[in-house]
Amino acid sequence: MLDGILEELRANALTDASARNVQSRSALASIPLPLTLQGLLNAEVGLALELIFGALPPERLAAVPAVSYAVAPDLTRAPVGGLQ
Repeated sequence: MLDGILEELRANALTDASARNVQSRSALASIPLPLTLQGLLNAEVGLALELIFGALPPERLAAVPAVSYAVAPDLTRAPVGGLQ
C-alpha cells in the first residue's frame, strides 16, 4: 500500500523538490488522492506515512502541508462511525 501511496503522491508532484512552489490550497484540495486517504484512515499505514514524512530532507518539507491540504476535504467528510 505504501508503494501505491508514494506513487500517487509522485504523480501529483507532491513529493518533489519543486513542492516549494506548490499550488494554491483550493487547487490542492481538488487533487484526488484515494490511496493516500485510505492509508491515512488506517492506523498502521498512517504511522508509516508519518515516519516517512518525518524523514524528508528540509528542501522537501513543503510536501507535508501540500498533502494535508489535498486530503483535508475528504478527511472532513469521512464517516466517523468506522474510525477507531
